[in-house]
Amino acid sequence: MVRVIEDPDNQQAKFAVLVRSDMKGNTLGYQLMNKIIRYRRSQGTRRLTAITMPENKKMLQLAQKLSFSFDI
Repeated sequence: MVRVIEDPDNQQAKFAVLVRSDMKGNTLGYQLMNKIIRYRRSQGTRRLTAITMPENKKMLQLAQKLSFSFDI
């Protein structure tokens, strides 16, 4: 599941990706994130933001692979 909330002027959007535990490890998170990135770009969104727990290493690795920057 992916959920996105964009600001009224469509400059920024926050998103969350949720993958059922029995579906993890099947590239579903990667596919969902890629899809939402492509869609938001096509809509003109300039910045995507996600919040994750620091111990969620797989999500952090995926975000890095997809060229996200990190604010700590």
